[in-house]
Amino acid sequence: MKSLFAEQIIPYVGNESFKFGMSKQEVIKAIKAERLSYREWIDPHKGCTPEVPWKYVEVENSITFCFVEDTLFEIVFENTYEGVLPNGIGIGMSMEEALQRDSSISFNDEDEDYVSKEGYWIEDDIFSGKVVSITVFVPQAEDAQAFFSYKWVSDYKVTK
Repeated sequence: MKSLFAEQIIPYVGNESFKFGMSKQEVIKAIKAERLSYREWIDPHKGCTPEVPWKYVEVENSITFCFVEDTLFEIVFENTYEGVLPNGIGIGMSMEEALQRDSSISFNDEDEDYVSKEGYWIEDDIFSGKVVSITVFVPQAEDAQAFFSYKWVSDYKVTK
């Protein structure tokens, strides 16, 4: 059986086991079934409009699941995660090679990370020049106004 930490990362979907739209309870049940340790926390988003709290579940310092209104909308892969994107980009790869594999990647000055038109964000280590995290998300995250209305959440709850 493939390790949970080696599954393919799938933009706009999640990975092989965890799909956007899953509930926090479904994700935790799957984590417990693998006998993995995890921790949870909440960002209340006080002062935001609207004030919708985001909940997080981090698994063994390698995968962080992000939820809004009990709906998985973003996954951050980092540290010891061995899975790769369909184009072969993975944690530990040089940014130089990542840029060769995906010509749509551009640097985002505001967030100080890289954005791909293929549906993911990359963070690198400025000293080593290596990829340290890959984030995949629901397509609505690419349009801040649509995303922060949270109207898209109901579409995921219906189609699960």
